[in-house]
Amino acid sequence: MAARGGKRLRWGLVALACLAALDVAWFARRLLPAPVALQGVPNVDLIVVLTGGRGRLKEAVGLLAQGKSELLFISGVEPGSDLPEILAANQIAEIPAELAAKIRLGMRSRSTSQNAVEVSDQVTMSSAKSLLLVTSTYHMRRARELVEGAFDRRGLARPAIHDFPVESPNYDRVRWWQAWVGWRVLFSEYFKNWALRLGLTD
Repeated sequence: MAARGGKRLRWGLVALACLAALDVAWFARRLLPAPVALQGVPNVDLIVVLTGGRGRLKEAVGLLAQGKSELLFISGVEPGSDLPEILAANQIAEIPAELAAKIRLGMRSRSTSQNAVEVSDQVTMSSAKSLLLVTSTYHMRRARELVEGAFDRRGLARPAIHDFPVESPNYDRVRWWQAWVGWRVLFSEYFKNWALRLGLTD
Protein backbone atom coordinates (compact mmCIF):
# COMPACT_ATOMS: atom_id res chain seq x y z
CA MET A 1 0.00 0.00 0.00
CA ALA A 2 2.77 2.40 0.97
CA ALA A 3 4.62 1.57 -2.28
CA ARG A 4 1.49 2.23 -4.35
CA GLY A 5 0.92 5.51 -2.49
CA GLY A 6 4.49 6.59 -3.16
CA LYS A 7 4.16 5.72 -6.85
CA ARG A 8 0.94 7.76 -7.13
CA LEU A 9 2.65 10.69 -5.46
CA ARG A 10 5.58 10.51 -7.89
CA TRP A 11 3.25 10.36 -10.92
CA GLY A 12 1.23 13.23 -9.47
CA LEU A 13 4.37 15.32 -9.13
CA VAL A 14 5.41 14.45 -12.69
CA ALA A 15 1.98 15.46 -13.99
CA LEU A 16 2.14 18.71 -12.01
CA ALA A 17 5.61 19.48 -13.40
CA CYS A 18 4.36 18.84 -16.95
CA LEU A 19 1.38 21.15 -16.44
CA ALA A 20 3.68 23.84 -15.02
CA ALA A 21 6.05 23.50 -18.00
CA LEU A 22 3.12 23.81 -20.43
CA ASP A 23 1.87 26.89 -18.58
CA VAL A 24 5.30 28.53 -18.77
CA ALA A 25 5.57 27.67 -22.50
CA TRP A 26 2.10 29.14 -23.15
CA PHE A 27 3.06 32.25 -21.21
CA ALA A 28 6.33 32.63 -23.16
CA ARG A 29 4.39 32.54 -26.44
CA ARG A 30 2.01 35.27 -25.25
CA LEU A 31 4.64 37.40 -23.51
CA LEU A 32 5.85 39.40 -26.50
CA PRO A 33 3.50 41.73 -28.39
CA ALA A 34 4.00 42.23 -32.09
CA PRO A 35 6.42 45.03 -33.02
CA VAL A 36 4.78 48.34 -33.92
CA ALA A 37 5.85 50.12 -37.10
CA LEU A 38 6.31 53.86 -36.64
CA GLN A 39 3.83 54.53 -39.43
CA GLY A 40 1.19 52.74 -37.37
CA VAL A 41 1.69 54.86 -34.25
CA PRO A 42 -1.21 57.31 -33.80
CA ASN A 43 -0.95 60.87 -32.53
CA VAL A 44 -2.04 60.97 -28.88
CA ASP A 45 -2.64 63.46 -26.10
CA LEU A 46 0.06 61.94 -23.89
CA ILE A 47 3.09 59.67 -24.27
CA VAL A 48 3.88 57.68 -21.11
CA VAL A 49 7.17 55.86 -20.61
CA LEU A 50 7.89 53.60 -17.64
CA THR A 51 11.48 53.68 -16.42
CA GLY A 52 13.42 50.52 -15.67
CA GLY A 53 14.46 49.12 -19.05
CA ARG A 54 17.14 50.10 -21.52
CA GLY A 55 15.96 51.86 -24.66
CA ARG A 56 12.51 52.85 -23.38
CA LEU A 57 13.22 56.52 -22.75
CA LYS A 58 15.18 56.98 -25.97
CA GLU A 59 12.23 55.66 -27.98
CA ALA A 60 9.77 57.84 -26.06
CA VAL A 61 11.80 61.01 -26.62
CA GLY A 62 12.05 60.10 -30.29
CA LEU A 63 8.28 59.75 -30.53
CA LEU A 64 7.87 63.16 -28.88
CA ALA A 65 10.38 64.71 -31.30
CA GLN A 66 8.46 63.22 -34.23
CA GLY A 67 5.29 64.97 -33.13
CA LYS A 68 3.32 61.96 -31.90
CA SER A 69 2.23 64.04 -28.89
CA GLU A 70 2.76 67.41 -27.27
CA LEU A 71 3.44 65.90 -23.85
CA LEU A 72 5.71 63.12 -22.52
CA PHE A 73 5.37 61.79 -18.98
CA ILE A 74 8.27 59.78 -17.50
CA SER A 75 6.98 57.61 -14.65
CA GLY A 76 9.30 56.15 -12.02
CA VAL A 77 12.00 58.83 -11.90
CA GLU A 78 14.39 58.83 -8.96
CA PRO A 79 13.43 61.66 -6.57
CA GLY A 80 15.74 64.64 -6.87
CA SER A 81 16.74 63.84 -10.47
CA ASP A 82 16.44 66.45 -13.18
CA LEU A 83 15.88 66.00 -16.90
CA PRO A 84 19.50 66.53 -18.04
CA GLU A 85 20.66 63.85 -15.57
CA ILE A 86 17.99 61.43 -16.75
CA LEU A 87 18.82 61.96 -20.42
CA ALA A 88 22.55 61.54 -19.80
CA ALA A 89 21.99 58.34 -17.82
CA ASN A 90 20.09 56.94 -20.81
CA GLN A 91 22.73 57.98 -23.37
CA ILE A 92 20.41 60.57 -24.92
CA ALA A 93 22.00 63.67 -26.41
CA GLU A 94 20.93 67.10 -25.23
CA ILE A 95 17.53 68.00 -26.62
CA PRO A 96 16.16 71.41 -27.68
CA ALA A 97 14.60 73.53 -24.94
CA GLU A 98 11.20 73.54 -26.69
CA LEU A 99 11.20 69.72 -26.61
CA ALA A 100 12.33 69.57 -22.97
CA ALA A 101 9.45 71.88 -22.04
CA LYS A 102 7.03 69.13 -23.16
CA ILE A 103 8.41 66.56 -20.69
CA ARG A 104 7.01 65.94 -17.20
CA LEU A 105 8.68 63.82 -14.51
CA GLY A 106 6.89 61.46 -12.14
CA MET A 107 8.80 60.69 -8.94
CA ARG A 108 6.23 58.86 -6.81
CA SER A 109 6.49 55.29 -8.07
CA ARG A 110 8.84 52.40 -7.36
CA SER A 111 6.94 49.53 -8.98
CA THR A 112 4.74 48.90 -11.99
CA SER A 113 1.59 49.06 -9.87
CA GLN A 114 2.69 52.44 -8.51
CA ASN A 115 3.54 53.54 -12.07
CA ALA A 116 -0.05 52.76 -12.99
CA VAL A 117 -1.47 55.02 -10.26
CA GLU A 118 0.97 57.78 -11.17
CA VAL A 119 -0.03 57.51 -14.83
CA SER A 120 -3.74 57.73 -13.99
CA ASP A 121 -3.03 60.89 -11.97
CA GLN A 122 -1.14 62.47 -14.88
CA VAL A 123 -3.87 61.57 -17.36
CA THR A 124 -6.44 63.23 -15.09
CA MET A 125 -4.28 66.34 -14.60
CA SER A 126 -3.64 66.74 -18.32
CA SER A 127 -7.21 65.78 -19.38
CA ALA A 128 -5.72 63.31 -21.84
CA LYS A 129 -8.17 61.24 -23.83
CA SER A 130 -5.52 59.05 -25.45
CA LEU A 131 -2.09 57.83 -24.44
CA LEU A 132 0.81 55.89 -25.91
CA LEU A 133 2.30 53.45 -23.39
CA VAL A 134 6.02 52.88 -23.92
CA THR A 135 7.79 50.03 -22.11
CA SER A 136 9.81 46.90 -22.87
CA THR A 137 8.21 44.13 -24.92
CA TYR A 138 8.29 41.62 -22.06
CA HIS A 139 6.80 44.20 -19.64
CA MET A 140 3.98 45.47 -21.86
CA ARG A 141 1.30 42.91 -21.07
CA ARG A 142 1.46 43.34 -17.28
CA ALA A 143 2.03 47.11 -17.45
CA ARG A 144 -1.05 47.67 -19.60
CA GLU A 145 -3.22 45.51 -17.35
CA LEU A 146 -2.10 47.44 -14.28
CA VAL A 147 -2.63 50.83 -15.95
CA GLU A 148 -6.14 49.85 -17.03
CA GLY A 149 -6.83 48.50 -13.54
CA ALA A 150 -5.71 51.75 -11.90
CA PHE A 151 -8.36 53.68 -13.83
CA ASP A 152 -11.05 51.10 -13.09
CA ARG A 153 -10.32 50.84 -9.35
CA ARG A 154 -10.39 54.61 -8.95
CA GLY A 155 -13.58 55.04 -10.94
CA LEU A 156 -11.82 57.08 -13.65
CA ALA A 157 -12.66 57.01 -17.32
CA ARG A 158 -10.01 55.12 -19.25
CA PRO A 159 -8.29 56.97 -22.07
CA ALA A 160 -7.67 55.16 -25.34
CA ILE A 161 -4.42 53.26 -24.65
CA HIS A 162 -2.03 52.42 -27.49
CA ASP A 163 0.99 50.16 -26.96
CA PHE A 164 4.53 50.90 -28.08
CA PRO A 165 6.66 47.90 -27.04
CA VAL A 166 10.42 48.45 -27.08
CA GLU A 167 12.81 45.62 -27.92
CA SER A 168 15.12 44.96 -24.97
CA PRO A 169 18.72 43.71 -25.03
CA ASN A 170 17.78 41.74 -21.91
CA TYR A 171 15.26 39.60 -23.78
CA ASP A 172 15.99 38.38 -27.29
CA ARG A 173 12.65 37.81 -29.01
CA VAL A 174 13.99 34.84 -31.02
CA ARG A 175 16.78 33.32 -28.90
CA TRP A 176 15.79 34.28 -25.35
CA TRP A 177 16.17 30.68 -24.18
CA GLN A 178 19.88 30.63 -25.12
CA ALA A 179 20.91 33.08 -22.38
CA TRP A 180 20.45 33.01 -18.62
CA VAL A 181 19.11 36.56 -18.60
CA GLY A 182 16.31 35.49 -20.96
CA TRP A 183 15.16 32.80 -18.53
CA ARG A 184 15.44 35.25 -15.63
CA VAL A 185 13.23 37.82 -17.39
CA LEU A 186 10.71 35.14 -18.40
CA PHE A 187 10.29 33.67 -14.93
CA SER A 188 10.27 37.10 -13.28
CA GLU A 189 7.36 38.18 -15.47
CA TYR A 190 5.68 34.77 -15.13
CA PHE A 191 5.55 34.92 -11.33
CA LYS A 192 4.62 38.62 -11.31
CA ASN A 193 1.71 37.88 -13.65
CA TRP A 194 0.53 35.06 -11.38
CA ALA A 195 0.79 37.41 -8.40
CA LEU A 196 -1.35 39.89 -10.33
CA ARG A 197 -3.94 37.19 -11.09
CA LEU A 198 -4.08 36.16 -7.44
CA GLY A 199 -4.41 39.75 -6.22
CA LEU A 200 -1.05 39.65 -4.46
CA THR A 201 0.17 42.87 -6.02
CA ASP A 202 -1.26 46.30 -5.20
